[in-house]
Amino acid sequence: PTGFGGSSIGGTVNLVTDVNGAGGTGTWFEAHGSAGSFGTRRLNAAVRQTSGPVSLRFGGGYLESRGDYPFIDDNGTPINPEDDAGALRLNNDFTRWNAAGRLGVAARGFDDLSLNFSAVSREGGIPGIGSNQSSIARSERDRRITYMKLRPSPLAGRKLHLEGTAFYSWTVDRFDDPGGDIGLLRQSTDNRIISAGGNVRSRAFVPSARLSIEAFLEGKNESFQPRDLLPEPYEGPERKRKTVTASASAEF
Repeated sequence: PTGFGGSSIGGTVNLVTDVNGAGGTGTWFEAHGSAGSFGTRRLNAAVRQTSGPVSLRFGGGYLESRGDYPFIDDNGTPINPEDDAGALRLNNDFTRWNAAGRLGVAARGFDDLSLNFSAVSREGGIPGIGSNQSSIARSERDRRITYMKLRPSPLAGRKLHLEGTAFYSWTVDRFDDPGGDIGLLRQSTDNRIISAGGNVRSRAFVPSARLSIEAFLEGKNESFQPRDLLPEPYEGPERKRKTVTASASAEF
């Protein structure tokens, strides 16, 4: 789809929040909890507050699991079943936090005027192959995304639709394999990725020709800062990239 620019190569799944929800004003709250096998637990909570032209939504969740399920270890010889034995998956635990919020304002001339935020943090073990499991290798990812969305009310008798978004994304990837169990060498990395930019989208309808024309323009700056902690602390050069994406389509 043109409206997603370069991110849509290969297709997209577009999840759209139902901003109208149950409607009305006041406060709404819900929470869920569940548990399952191998120490799996999940908690979720969400709250919505609407007062006059201002609406606030916030939700968060927590998920954890030991992941210590039983499996058949082929001892590194898949074609020889004689040395197969039962084993437990080691170092397969993880914890995951996520949160998302939206502050919206009902302003004259806008269908959507909002500030949005989402955060995800996941930390877990990397067990490696079944016949030589690692008990200490770990990975972690933290990601924060903030964006402002502006969508004016349709213009020209609802024949012209406009939308704009400004965004900022911060990501940290950590990988720790001090024993060299996963790779060929001992590793410990702490990499940072930052992306910031904005995009505009327009769609015009020509009823007489049963035609719609869509255009999309996006610009963003990205940076990658690698850092190695093993065998000696070393911070590599920052790598930067500027990208401009433009696309257009017509639909009859």
